Amino acid sequence: MKKVFVLICSIVLAGSIAVGCASSSPELAAVQSQLNEIAGELDSLKQGNTEAAQSSQSPAAEPAPTASAAPAQTAESGSKTVGEYGISGFETRVSELTAKMGTATLQDIGTIKQEMNQLERDMDAAEDQAEWDFRQGALSRTDYKEVERQIEHLEDELDYAEESMEYRLGYDD
Repeated sequence: MKKVFVLICSIVLAGSIAVGCASSSPELAAVQSQLNEIAGELDSLKQGNTEAAQSSQSPAAEPAPTASAAPAQTAESGSKTVGEYGISGFETRVSELTAKMGTATLQDIGTIKQEMNQLERDMDAAEDQAEWDFRQGALSRTDYKEVERQIEHLEDELDYAEESMEYRLGYDD
């Protein structure tokens, strides 16, 4: 008896939802068609992956790795390296800018600060890209931490040079 009551309530609820959704038919039809299109694309991708897996396996071949094993391998091995984030270029730019700061005059402060801000934005962008690549599995955790460490070191070096220049020139921003 309880099962029959639950079944009847479910049918009534489903019917009322269907009637309520049918009242906004233009939007519903558009959403329904998009969902059907996406479902069709997913089905074709599944079929393509299944066919590719079946055709690539020979009778003596080992079974393909499971989906859970693949991300772990990617996250550890990563396809990108620390050198791809321009750290050596940043080191050169930081050393040139700190040299300018060492000989700067009060008239040079504006241009030096603009140059320093641009360099910091570029380093932040490289660090953000490294984080993105790490989250996508293209950069290993070790390499990501190394990129982060090197950029933070360069930023600290810039800050120290800026403070030294401001102290030397008696400039307080």
